[in-house]
Amino acid sequence: MSKVATLLAKTKSALIINEMQAGPIKMFPALKQALERHNVVANIAGLAATFRAKGLPVFHAPIHHHPQMLDIMPNSMIESIALKTQALRAGTDEVLPLPGLEPHPEDIIVLRNSGLFALIGTDMNVRLRRMGVETIVVTGISTNLGILALAMAGVDLAYNVVVPEDCIAGSDQKVHDMIIAEQMRLLAHISSAQAVTEALAARA
Repeated sequence: MSKVATLLAKTKSALIINEMQAGPIKMFPALKQALERHNVVANIAGLAATFRAKGLPVFHAPIHHHPQMLDIMPNSMIESIALKTQALRAGTDEVLPLPGLEPHPEDIIVLRNSGLFALIGTDMNVRLRRMGVETIVVTGISTNLGILALAMAGVDLAYNVVVPEDCIAGSDQKVHDMIIAEQMRLLAHISSAQAVTEALAARA
């Protein structure tokens, strides 16, 4: 049995769906092609259905900026782009989940108004701990920012981190490949949607 299969069969796991919203695609149009190329939306939706069927939590981690963008400090390129594009303002269509990834009533939504780490500056970590979660399966966008940040924070907070590569995307395929090969594999267990699904099927 692989390490991923053992973790998902033996520990309580949670699925995290990060920033799968219209806004990031507005900021980085190449993300749309990356999501389509790897069938990311359908792969995440399949995993979410499996987690729910097993009674395991599904977390959605969207960004909702202040309507006047008052919570954005342009101290980095990504925050400057957010201000320039006025993306992901609360109350706009840009904060809505991508079609096919709408939260179910039993899912948990953890809103974030700024920053890169969905596990820091929110109550996600507290909720995961209270639910007894030991392993997080990280999906969504983007490989070089939100996903890498979740992997780093997750490891630092003592979670096992699993990243199904066909459930994440970045706007540049070469950068995506480099981060997986040179950074992410040092932090997380790189896997696939199929492998995660099969491992969860082995749970009692």
